[in-house]
Amino acid sequence: MKRIMLILTMLIAVSAMVFATGSRQSSSGPSTPGMTYKGHDVSQTITLVAYMLGDLHPDGQQIIDRVNTILRSTINATIEWRYLSWSEHGTRYPLLFTSQDDFDIIFTAPQWAHYESTVGMGGFEPMTQTFVQRFAPDVWNIIPAEAWDQLKINGIPYAVPSGEAALRSDVNAVRGDFMEMAGIRDISTFDQLISFFTWIANNQNRTGGVSPLGASTGGFLYNYFRQNNLQLLPGTPYEILFYNFLQPNNTRVAYLLDQSWFRQYCLDMKRYFEAGFWSRDSLASTSTYQENFLRGQAASFSWNIGSVLNFLQQADSEHPNWKVTFVDPELTGYKWVEDYNNNNLAINAFSRKKERAMMALNELYSNREINRLLRYGIEGVHYNVVNQLYYQTTAQSNRYPVAGNAPAWVIKNPAFTLEQYIPNPTVYQLKEQEVRKVWERNKAPSHPLTRFTLDTSNITTQIAMINTIQEQYFTPLISGMAGDVDAAIATLRTQLDRAGIQDVINEANRQIQSYMSRR
Repeated sequence: MKRIMLILTMLIAVSAMVFATGSRQSSSGPSTPGMTYKGHDVSQTITLVAYMLGDLHPDGQQIIDRVNTILRSTINATIEWRYLSWSEHGTRYPLLFTSQDDFDIIFTAPQWAHYESTVGMGGFEPMTQTFVQRFAPDVWNIIPAEAWDQLKINGIPYAVPSGEAALRSDVNAVRGDFMEMAGIRDISTFDQLISFFTWIANNQNRTGGVSPLGASTGGFLYNYFRQNNLQLLPGTPYEILFYNFLQPNNTRVAYLLDQSWFRQYCLDMKRYFEAGFWSRDSLASTSTYQENFLRGQAASFSWNIGSVLNFLQQADSEHPNWKVTFVDPELTGYKWVEDYNNNNLAINAFSRKKERAMMALNELYSNREINRLLRYGIEGVHYNVVNQLYYQTTAQSNRYPVAGNAPAWVIKNPAFTLEQYIPNPTVYQLKEQEVRKVWERNKAPSHPLTRFTLDTSNITTQIAMINTIQEQYFTPLISGMAGDVDAAIATLRTQLDRAGIQDVINEANRQIQSYMSRR
């Protein structure tokens, strides 16, 4: 009966999608007779709709307007950029597909930005070699074969990946003035970070009521993963299934609730929450971590080093007395080379303008003027070029930070990339150079599952049910806000069992076994 109901649900959904597709109104404009792009007729003027994650920076619309002027002259199209904020994309993103919203291009990424689940529901257009080479031949030449492989599910990629991969790690932006007050010169271990946060929480009268983190929905779970040499299994629901990247011969899936350290982690988070490390309204807050930091409400926030440096520049400009810098609380821990597939652009499978959308992606990657506009801003306003190889920031850079928005994270073309020129480096810019040297010595070893991505098409019902458990049971627990820890863990285990977590584990192990047999 369960299988019959699932089939009926899928048939109804497909029928609704066909009806919605057929009933959409065209967004085409006047024609330009005889206009072509790489041999394809583009005489009909159209508007494409693209959804990105994050928030548009103050001068973002200026960039978009300039890009659209160029796109009109090349592919006879413009792009209407829409942004899903960090606080809302978790709920709004899936609805774009279930409600058959009329759009063409969207940002996606494995694990954290809906890639596997959307592929599972048939939401993305397959990026076959024929399709890409026909409508975006430059993209095919720019993107390395390894990058396409990283996005494959059952042998097919469903998005266009970044053209570059780089060594990355999350770091913590911090208030240097508070570190001085606390007598702390640097933070290079997690225990030192906790000591700093404890000082902040215990000295509210000296800090003006600033909290260590301001908001947190997840505590320090990723820190604990790294401390235990664990990596999330791509394609599985949130942070509950993973593998040990130091055990290349062990490819069995590990389950979070079966880890001996998880109970202690939850107890630690409860203690940190009660100590005031993050606010009591964190779970309901729509403010981002960096916003709390820039407002002077938090002493720290964690993100990838590139994003942290961008926000540090803004904070340093607006509040030089804060003496902002960053720290790596796991300086000597393993560091990952960011996969090409950590940022991607996909085409809506139900778009009526797939071909033109693919041409637009070709322009974003291969048109030098468009690429630099989206990645760096307006030359002479947001950045200056130095010796053709470097860029230098300006007084207006914070109005459109380098790589501060999608799609800039994705459309990385090595031929157009500029390195930053820093004539008078700040403390944190000098520190970045030092830290990256340490990172180069601590690259994470290769593991067979690094390139594996779970196909969820056989477990869509279980995945959907497990995802609904996250907000009510999982997030409060890992954020220290669930009350009695043992009772909360027991409840979460029961809920996940009912949702079919064992089915997901079994399917993951089955696919991994098949994947390993083909290596």
